[in-house]
Parts: sequence; C-alpha cells; structure tokens
Amino acid sequence: MKIILAVALLPILLAVGSRIAAAAGGNLPEDGRAALKEPGAFQLRAAISAIPDSVRAAFTKLAREDAFSMAEPGARYQSTDVTLPGPPLVPGPPPSFRRLAKVALSKAICILFYECGVVAWTAQVAIFRLTPDGAKLA
Repeated sequence: MKIILAVALLPILLAVGSRIAAAAGGNLPEDGRAALKEPGAFQLRAAISAIPDSVRAAFTKLAREDAFSMAEPGARYQSTDVTLPGPPLVPGPPPSFRRLAKVALSKAICILFYECGVVAWTAQVAIFRLTPDGAKLA
C-alpha cells in the first residue's frame, strides 16, 4: 500500500516542485526544468539517510547552522513555539524544528519536501542541483 501511495504522490510532489521553481523566477536551469517533467527519473524516499551529503552540507550552510538538523518523517519535532516550564518532557537535545516529508532524487536534482514548526506550521520545498562540485540551491 505504501509503495502504491508513494508512486501516486510522486507526480503531484514533482508538479509542486516545478511550480515553485517557476515562481522563483525561473532560477532552475533548463536541465533542471526538464528533469522535473520526467517523474520516472526520480526516486521517492522518506528517510534522512536518502539525502545526499552534499545536499545536507548545502542546506546547513544556507540555514546558517552548525549542523544539519531535520527530524525523520513521523518523528517528534518542534512543531510549536510553546514551551513548558520545568525540565524537558523528553530527555535529550531539543528536537529540530524541521521534519522531512519526502525526498525526490534524480541524477541531477534533489528535492526536499519538509515541514517547519515553531511560530506557525509551514510546508517547505527546497530544490538542489547536484553537481560534481557539490549541491547548489536551484
């Protein structure tokens, strides 16, 4: 059932990514736009481990953070800015305020679909070009 759902969602997710790229003023090069028109060229994943190291490094740099921080799909994350007094309810470091939804990967493009919490919940999409020099935000 999960595989069928993932296959059914891929064209929708890629269409969203394509519209976002178009709204960004066409910053996505022609080869990137062509890749988005070929859903069969993408693999849909739902794990942080599927994100290439070069994309993690580029995302971290763009976010101006020291380390890549994003929760696994379905995992606990900081979905609100409400904090309770006293010790944390769950021991350990505070959770990320981002949580991965899906990763769409092709040979040239990596699309991250994720959600952000804290003040307001938002759905986010980040499109990276994969190059021999590393990943670059498209």
